[in-house]
Amino acid sequence: MDANEQPQAKITRSIVFVTGEAAPYAKSGGLGDVCGSLPIALAARGHRVMVVMPRYLNGSSDKNYAKALYTAKHIQIPCFGGSHEVTFFHEYRDNVDWVFVDHPSYHRPGSLYGDNFGAFGDNQFRYTLLCYAACEAPLILELGGYIYGQNCMFVVNDWHASLVPVLLAAKYRPYGVYRDSRSTLVIHNLAHQVWVYHFSLSVHGFVCRFTRIVILYVISMSLGCGACKYIS
Repeated sequence: MDANEQPQAKITRSIVFVTGEAAPYAKSGGLGDVCGSLPIALAARGHRVMVVMPRYLNGSSDKNYAKALYTAKHIQIPCFGGSHEVTFFHEYRDNVDWVFVDHPSYHRPGSLYGDNFGAFGDNQFRYTLLCYAACEAPLILELGGYIYGQNCMFVVNDWHASLVPVLLAAKYRPYGVYRDSRSTLVIHNLAHQVWVYHFSLSVHGFVCRFTRIVILYVISMSLGCGACKYIS
């Protein structure tokens, strides 16, 4: 084996990272560093890896997505009392599929999550769109000629992505989709987590029996201290 060659995994998987940021496209801290480097390391070991994140356009960041190509895939997302269209852009770099979710709510001045007046008031909506889109991406995007499919490992990072396991359990598995998928919630900064869970499940149309799943996430966030929790 060459000194620079990575040892290959004995069992390879399809891994989907869902994140609010990943370097070099968008970064506010350590979350961006991890999600910009760990997927590349896993791909080097033979796994098929996708990263799903927003396509932030604020003027200065636009150039970061210059090599991302429009996929011509559109989906309608039902949430917050309406139907909202998102589109997908894609760049293949360092053996990783970088997928960018595009919606007007990601196109605004300021930082990723707020501006000089504080956090954006619609952040819950913005990252709900991300989570729905991330669940659809492996099913509809033909990357490298074929889709990732249902047998995926979802690595969901911090509050931005933590609705994904709820969607897998409530929206897909009752209809036989993603039955063999798994998800891991990774907490990068405990201080930024629990406050975003003060919301009503009714905006997503979930029945009451899934309330316990969200409660589990809040507990795991309170005890996680940076650890990974297998939650679905």
